[in-house]
Amino acid sequence: RGEYSDVYIDSGKLKRGYFEDDAKRFAFFSLAACKVLQHIQKKERIDVIHCHDWHTGLVPLLIKIHPALQNLQDIYRLFTVHNLEYQGTRPFAKFGVRNDDIHVSAHLGSSVNHGNLLGFLDWYPGLADIETELFAPYLDRHADIACINPMRAALHSADRVSTVSPTYAEEICRPDSRETDFLGGRGLEDDFSELARLGRLSGIANGIDIDFYDPQTLPLPYTQRNRAQGCTTNRAALFDEMPAIIDRLLESEALIGGTETALREKLKSLNREEFIARPLLVAVT
Repeated sequence: RGEYSDVYIDSGKLKRGYFEDDAKRFAFFSLAACKVLQHIQKKERIDVIHCHDWHTGLVPLLIKIHPALQNLQDIYRLFTVHNLEYQGTRPFAKFGVRNDDIHVSAHLGSSVNHGNLLGFLDWYPGLADIETELFAPYLDRHADIACINPMRAALHSADRVSTVSPTYAEEICRPDSRETDFLGGRGLEDDFSELARLGRLSGIANGIDIDFYDPQTLPLPYTQRNRAQGCTTNRAALFDEMPAIIDRLLESEALIGGTETALREKLKSLNREEFIARPLLVAVT
């Protein structure tokens, strides 16, 4: 909502601590998602719930420990890490920032009184009766006060954790290093190492299947030897096949709104020879 419409945002600019508004919104969203699962489950079987980053990191935790969600515990919980820099850490319970709490205030990004910061148990009062010690695997080990870490909570409550490449899955099992400018586990390397040891951490390349899309085995193959001509030939084929590609996208319902019309109009405005001569840039975004 409003100024917090972005997904990755540091709301410390309100000087009430990091992710204050974000965490509250996604805590509500996570519980709402679980309620929707309960509703769907009445009509059909749900095999897997796939959560991404800290924003939905509380979903597998809620399914695991919330008394009202026990009928969801048979659903396999998969958690994928995209952006480890953001972990959504917030106080475990309501915490008032006072002027004399210098070390805590510095940690929370504030040195003046801004009232109480809502925490995990304020979002989910139904969990208040659970023994605090049971939450140890889900708390932020580096915080000055007891803080829930949604990213870490997901690591220890999901059945399996994946990330965006096999190499990254290895890197996050190692600590950060300022000396070599290396970003590893961002404080969670021990957690990832334990997951790897248990066989619960996987790295899946975020991109194309380089075997299936091997340039040398394409219908119009190209190699380093014929690269220039091969690229030109493939750009020509792309231009000529684009109307059929749009048809297939439309048939598979991959195009929404006025996208189809805009694409066809764009094609009409392009000069085939100029298109073939230009570099082709592609982005996954």
